[in-house]
Amino acid sequence: MNPSLTGGLAPPQALTLKKAAKRPKPASQAIPKTKSAKVPKRRVNRFNGMTEEEVALRGLPDYLREGLDIVFIGINPSLAAAYSGKYYDGPGNHFWQALFLSGLIDKPMGPHDDYKLMDMGIGFTNVCPRTTRGVADLSKAEIAAGAVVLKEKLLKYRPKIAVFNGKSIYQVYSESKKFMFGRQPEPLDHEGSTWIWVMPSSSARCAQLPRAVDKVPFFSALIKFRDFLHGKTAEPDEAEIVFANVVLKNAPRRPKVKVEQEEPPAEDSI
Repeated sequence: MNPSLTGGLAPPQALTLKKAAKRPKPASQAIPKTKSAKVPKRRVNRFNGMTEEEVALRGLPDYLREGLDIVFIGINPSLAAAYSGKYYDGPGNHFWQALFLSGLIDKPMGPHDDYKLMDMGIGFTNVCPRTTRGVADLSKAEIAAGAVVLKEKLLKYRPKIAVFNGKSIYQVYSESKKFMFGRQPEPLDHEGSTWIWVMPSSSARCAQLPRAVDKVPFFSALIKFRDFLHGKTAEPDEAEIVFANVVLKNAPRRPKVKVEQEEPPAEDSI
C-alpha cells in the first residue's frame, strides 16, 4: 500500500496472542493428596462387656423329662440365648408370641419362663450344645454327632411330639430336603410313641412369614395333633396337620457387617 494514501502511517501488523503460562503455586498453598480416611468400625456392647468368645463358653440346659407332650428343638444356642441362659431370647424372635396367640399357653410368657413350661408339658433342647454366632460355624461332623445324641434323648424321654423349629434344622438332622411342614409321615420309633413335627423358624428373619401371626397356624395345628394323641379329640384330617401347600425358600445371604465388641465400661450394656 502507498504510504501517501494512509497519511504516512505504516499498516498495522497482525498480533499473535499467547496464553499466559501458569505460575506454580507457592509451597504454602499446595494441597497435598491424601488417601480418604477409613470409616471407623461400628462398636457395639451387646453382652455387658463380655466378648463373644466368653459368651460362647456358655450354653443352654436341656429341659427334658418323661411324659412331656411337646419338645421344641433348635439347632444350637445363639449368642443372645447363651448370654441370658434362656431359650428363644434373640431380638425379634416370634416364638413366645406365637405360643400365646395360638393358645398353646394360656397367658403371655417370655424367655425367662422357659423352665416353667415343663409343668405345661413342654420341653426344650438343641441338636448341638455348642454356642456359635451362626449355623455356618458348626461342622458337618458336629451336626451328625449331635443328631445321634438328640435321637437318643428323644428315645429316652419319649415326648409325644418332637418339634423342629425351622426348616433348616430338620434338614441338617434328617439329611433330607424333601418333606412338608407339619406332622411327618412316620414316627420316630416303631411303637409310635414320638411323632416328628416340622414348622417354619420362629425367627423374625423368616422373610416369607415376617409377623408372629403368620406363624400361628403351625402352632394351632400342633395343638390339634396333641389333643388327638391325648384322646381328647377325633383324628384330625391330614390337611389340618400337614401343610402340603407351604413352600418356603431360604433367604439370600446378606453381606456381613463387621462389629467390634465394646470393652469396658460394663454400664454401657444394651
